[in-house]
Amino acid sequence: MNRQMLSPTLEHFLMPNKATLLFALKGIVAIGMALSIAMYLALDNPFWAAIPAVMLQARPHSGFVMEKALFLVASSLVGAVLAFLILDYFIHTPVLAIGLLTLIVAITSYFGVTVRHANFVFGLALIPITANMIVLFAISHIEMISSQTIFNIAFARVSEVMVGAGCAIFSSALLFPLRMKDILASHTKLLVTHLQTYLILSFDPEKNPEDKEQQLKILLGIIILINDDSSPSFYEHRSNMRRALYMINQSMQLIALTKSLNVISKQQKINPLLGQFKKVCLQQNLIAHHNGIQLIKLQLDHLEDLYLKNTLYNIFEIYENILLAELESQRWSSDASKYYAQRLKSHRDILFGFVSSFRVVVTYLMCVAIWVVNDGASSLLMMVILPILFSQMFVHAPNPSLIVIKLCKGALLSIPFALLIVLGSAASMTGYLEIFLLIFLPFLFIGLMAMTNPSITPYGLGFCFSMITLVQPSNHMKFAIDQSLVMGLSMALSMLITALFFQLIPKISPFILQKRIIHDIAEEIKKIGEYKRYSHEKFNKNIGEKLFFLSAYQKNTIKSNQLFKLGILELLAAYNLLNIEQELRLEKQSNIFNNIRDYTCQIFQLSIENKYSYRQQVIQELENILEKLSDESLGKMQAKNLVQYFKEI
Repeated sequence: MNRQMLSPTLEHFLMPNKATLLFALKGIVAIGMALSIAMYLALDNPFWAAIPAVMLQARPHSGFVMEKALFLVASSLVGAVLAFLILDYFIHTPVLAIGLLTLIVAITSYFGVTVRHANFVFGLALIPITANMIVLFAISHIEMISSQTIFNIAFARVSEVMVGAGCAIFSSALLFPLRMKDILASHTKLLVTHLQTYLILSFDPEKNPEDKEQQLKILLGIIILINDDSSPSFYEHRSNMRRALYMINQSMQLIALTKSLNVISKQQKINPLLGQFKKVCLQQNLIAHHNGIQLIKLQLDHLEDLYLKNTLYNIFEIYENILLAELESQRWSSDASKYYAQRLKSHRDILFGFVSSFRVVVTYLMCVAIWVVNDGASSLLMMVILPILFSQMFVHAPNPSLIVIKLCKGALLSIPFALLIVLGSAASMTGYLEIFLLIFLPFLFIGLMAMTNPSITPYGLGFCFSMITLVQPSNHMKFAIDQSLVMGLSMALSMLITALFFQLIPKISPFILQKRIIHDIAEEIKKIGEYKRYSHEKFNKNIGEKLFFLSAYQKNTIKSNQLFKLGILELLAAYNLLNIEQELRLEKQSNIFNNIRDYTCQIFQLSIENKYSYRQQVIQELENILEKLSDESLGKMQAKNLVQYFKEI
């Protein structure tokens, strides 16, 4: 078959690659195992074991699946405990019970939308989902509910989740396993490659500044990618995790140092080094590459400018450290004791969290109202819990409403297949699990194949989720097509409501969020000098993710571009201030440093407030303070370089 005659989507299904087939195969193995074990154990709703098996396979690497499974089980237990407490005190006052559920949704969604950790977000979303399933079911069947019944429902939910999580781990770890160490190795290799490109661009004054800025954004994206993937690596190969975190911390220092090079006035002295560095970067062998960097460092002794010499030496020293870490990573060395670094701290914007949490709560209450008007019908229960999950999962997406609409289309597509083919065929084969799976699993296989193509992933996820929910495999299937139809349409309606509120309550202006990040970084700079152990590593940890969001929020406008440059300048300012603080502390001139730091933070604040005339006065006052320092002071040279950047903004 000619590939050119097929659309990309058709080609994906008719001529799939190996990765697509393995992903779908591992998924249906996990689902088939989960359903078989849950039915063997006679659990109430085995389909709740199949759903986690699908969700956990979204990223099939064993470390990711293990971490997500732990969050899944832990959050289900927490949700069950909260449901017990609510029902114990408020089972006869449904309004108060729903009010407490709303509070749980608000709190978990606030923390969920302000964290980039995908598995943690998934775990937080399952707390209110589990609580809602138990509490709302109890409220709608209050005449037949007892303490024992509530316990049995909660026990069944947690048991089903544990079965699904266990089967997903088994499939991921033992069936054509994908390891996090391989993912991290590819990430760190990519980091080194782009660091080389960034350094070449930074050393060459003739290069377009926009190219340097674009390369810097790519670097920040790789840094965040490594940071995100380091968490699940904890469950596999901790030495590689530590090396990767060390490399991203060193990379941020390298970015600050490279920014501090005033290449415009030093270009004649740097040009020879640029040619040598380009030749070194052509070395494919890391050992030869490392040796070349050492030779360049030896040639720096001929430079007369102390500031330039010190800056270049630090740049190549840090780059050499990154190369050594990458070299040990490629050799799979298990000794990572000399590498110490922590994951970047999550950037939490209170305003963004409040608005996003409010959106989730309004969507949830709208669906609860529909459920209440329909006398708490069990077929509408999924309608209540889906917005909680999807509103948090896709809040950081560029166009979340479009993704949810695609999910809705995938769910609608599954309805005829689930009702007419699967349920229709299964009704005549009751008691034959093997035959049922042979009919049911091929449809899920197609949905799982779709999940490996980014352009149609939402369709595949919606199809699989809806298919499992509509069919609801169990030992006592009802084959009620009318009830399943109502459930399918109600789920689609809940997705449309979720998409609608993404439009009605839009995201905060990126320009406002950028300003808030600049302010947050300035507040972080104020901590320099207040704590004796405040280091470059600690600052990088606290602001690394902020810089990434500053880049992510950037739009193609003059003001937005200026704010991004201002954020990178804050990174440079912090690096210089940390060095100045150490130098002045040894000379017992802490008061002078405090003035330098406070004026620096004030300049950043005035910049985002557009008070340029007053800012010039503060810059002048900062220059007056710097005159009190010794001319030989390296800190004074760094601060003067920083002031020059302030004047250029």
